[in-house]
Amino acid sequence: MKDLIYLIQLFLHSVKILLMAINPQQTLNTNAVADSGESIKKQRPKDTRLRQQRLPAWQPILDAKTVIPIFASISLLFVPVGIVLIITKWAQYYDVACENQLSSDQKIARRFFGRRLFLLRIGKLLSKP
Repeated sequence: MKDLIYLIQLFLHSVKILLMAINPQQTLNTNAVADSGESIKKQRPKDTRLRQQRLPAWQPILDAKTVIPIFASISLLFVPVGIVLIITKWAQYYDVACENQLSSDQKIARRFFGRRLFLLRIGKLLSKP
């Protein structure tokens, strides 16, 4: 069904192109009524600066009066960010002393079985304990 619709659209488009080749004045504007008395001037867009794309372009001139205020405003934005970054870099780190709060039984068990359990965890059990 989609192929049939596509073929019909293709056929209609080719017929439209053929009609434009035969009578280009009549098929210039498909929305307008194609009367023999209608002039081409009515079909043209209005002669305004916006529609004819004749608006003046904005071309900035880089002189000291424009560059210095722009540079100063950008620096006023980024100086506080730089100050915050420098202050956070000065953070001091201290060594933390941790004591092991194990009982004597746990210390003995760790001393005798700790190495063997570590090796078991990584899958390298030695033949001798």
